[in-house]
Amino acid sequence: MKQLVNFRDLGGIKNNKGQRVRSYRLLRSGEIVNIGKEDTENLVNNYQLQQIIDLRSDNEIAGKPDDPLEGVQYYQIDVMKNLNGQTSSKKDLSDRLTVEGARKNMLRIYHNLVLDPASQKGYQQFFELLLKNQSGSTIFHCFAGKDRTGFGAALILKLLNVSEKAIMADYLKTNIQRQQANQLIIEDARQKGMDKEHLQALDIAMSVEDIYLVAAFKTVQENFGTFERYVKECLMLDRLQIETLQDMYLEKA
Repeated sequence: MKQLVNFRDLGGIKNNKGQRVRSYRLLRSGEIVNIGKEDTENLVNNYQLQQIIDLRSDNEIAGKPDDPLEGVQYYQIDVMKNLNGQTSSKKDLSDRLTVEGARKNMLRIYHNLVLDPASQKGYQQFFELLLKNQSGSTIFHCFAGKDRTGFGAALILKLLNVSEKAIMADYLKTNIQRQQANQLIIEDARQKGMDKEHLQALDIAMSVEDIYLVAAFKTVQENFGTFERYVKECLMLDRLQIETLQDMYLEKA
């Protein structure tokens, strides 16, 4: 993609049974805003995009609504609507302007993505939409495509029986794919007078670290005992639905 930041197809990732995630089915990215004609045509024509799942808040969308794509269904799921000032929007990330505060806020975000009722309901709706899409691709995103999107990607990959190592590898790709966009944000802050320490904190807030995703799954284990119980009680997915997801989104071995 030329304009769409932090975009990737989850297709090709291999699971523990040697099956690969189907290509052109599960896409993740940052906000789909001013992406241009070439990226739009790529999504619609090459990826056969069927639905957009926007995980951002009303305030984020009011300022930067997604580009309308012809023939593509749009859905908003605000997975952090109960967490005013504790989200991973650009504004809330910028507000955590100490190194310690930035990391604490990121860990708090991942804790809440697991335990907050709105987040649980939001990811339940996320999987309902994935189960509906029988052909073509779904793209899911937030502002940066790193936290709300990253946790969603980790959930679907884990349900597809992908190893934690491979899940983490996809998660950490954000730091490579957002490098240029992050530098533009940091440079803008520098020119507006932000000092070195706060710039470092902003850089942390705009990046991902393995400790965040590890903390999320640790929160699952501490509060539910097993991932399977979390899936059943919070995502409301039964065994048949999980098998359906695997049939839909995994290549045949």
